[in-house]
Formats: sequence, structure tokens, C-alpha cells
Amino acid sequence: YLSTGEYEAARKFLNLANRLQPSDRNIRRLLAESEFANGSFESAIREFSELAKDDSTRRRSKSILAMLLATCPFEGSRDGERAMELIKPLVDLLGETSPSTLEIYAASFAEVGQFDKAVEIQLKAVELLRNDESVEGYTDSQKEGLRTRLELYKRQRPYRTSDISQLPVRPPGQ
Repeated sequence: YLSTGEYEAARKFLNLANRLQPSDRNIRRLLAESEFANGSFESAIREFSELAKDDSTRRRSKSILAMLLATCPFEGSRDGERAMELIKPLVDLLGETSPSTLEIYAASFAEVGQFDKAVEIQLKAVELLRNDESVEGYTDSQKEGLRTRLELYKRQRPYRTSDISQLPVRPPGQ
């Protein structure tokens, strides 16, 4: 269901599977993905946070959690410092080769009020996409989100959204 974009059906079955096998980390990861895909950001943050307690958590899960902690429209769910802690090792690992990782890093800086740094990093992501339009398969909507975030950071404002189509990490099946 996740891979075909049937996110509500996926969430229904994954909740059931999680009740039957609560210790299965793969089910938890997929449940977190379905919560994210359904726009249930607070639930996704809870699920991804549980997964992130383990060092073996996948990069994608950590990236989504960091992105949600930096951009979630619900104030009580945001935590820019924690977002930075999660995404910094990925930035160190990937260097300046991943626009989505750089964007999440920039959003983290914006969330903690370091807008000059957010603009600097966001510009690096813009430049990566400008030099290679096929990088990471960014959609037109994601590219629009990238430009929107840059303008917000220039105006000393963090990014908030519930529109997952403009986020740098897409749900499965998109």
C-alpha cells in the first residue's frame, strides 16, 4: 500500500501489524512512513523518535525525523537542536552532494534562528540542483519548496508546512 500511494490503507494495516508484533522495527519504520505520508506529523515524529533511539536507524528515517522536527507546523513538536543533531552526521557523511540533506540542515539552522547559516546552506542545495537537474529526482513541487524556503530564510523566517509535496524527502510511492 505504501509503494502505491494508498497511505491510509497502509496505516490501517501497519497499526494492526504493530499491535501484533510491537518489537518489529521494520513494521515500526513502515508505520512511521505511513504517518508521514498521511500528514500525521506528530505521530510520525513519535514513531521516528522511537526508531532513532537505535544507532542502526536508517538514514532515511533520521532525515525525515530531522526534517519534521525543523519544519512541523505544530509548535510543540519542533526541536531545531535535535534536528541538527540528527542531520549533522549525514551532512558529514555525504558532504555537499545531497540537496535534500543540505535542505534539512538549512531548515534546522532556520528553526534555531541562525538564518544566515540557513541561507548559506540552502544556496548550496540550490546550486547542486542547478548544476544537475536530475539530482535525487526532485519534482517541480520540491524545487518550488526549495526556492520558497530560501526566500523565507532570507526574510529571517523558518519554514512551516503541512504540504508534504514541497518537502525535500518524499513519501514512498511518490
